[in-house]
Amino acid sequence: MKRLTHDICQKTADAFNRKTSLPAGIKFRAGRIDDLDAIMAVGISCFATDLPERPKIRHFLTKAHAAIGVICDGDQIIGYVHVEAHAGRNNTYLNTTALLDRYRGKGLGNLLYAFSNELTQSVGADSIWCHAAVDNEITLHLLQKNGFVIERTIDPYYYDDNKAAHVLRHRMKGRASA
Repeated sequence: MKRLTHDICQKTADAFNRKTSLPAGIKFRAGRIDDLDAIMAVGISCFATDLPERPKIRHFLTKAHAAIGVICDGDQIIGYVHVEAHAGRNNTYLNTTALLDRYRGKGLGNLLYAFSNELTQSVGADSIWCHAAVDNEITLHLLQKNGFVIERTIDPYYYDDNKAAHVLRHRMKGRASA
């Protein structure tokens, strides 16, 4: 599996934008360090708990084996997906998806998951996995609609409110199991 980098994220975004039927004005691109404030604002508006942490987001935009892809309406960042690739594994981790409330219900959440799958395939990983709160019905529905399957439940998982989370995985087509 290749290292997930900013350049791979941008190449994947360019290809995704070309091949995917996107609503007018909507595009994906790799997040940049100058997007930090906008990414933080989206994350804070989307999550009541388990909020994004500025130093971690900065790290993921600059140094980590990770990528933050942003979805834009024109020049405005309206959401993002944060995918990590850990050394020695043949899978990626979908850390976060976030989309501003006024853009929900328009199919853009599905596009965020489709883009995360493209990032996973771009580095040659067999699967992508994530955690989702057991009571987050909308996210669980979208994940399952996009090929994720619940593998197990961890209770408690979230440190700030002791809620349980499902562990979900989506296996890439044509690849061996991870």
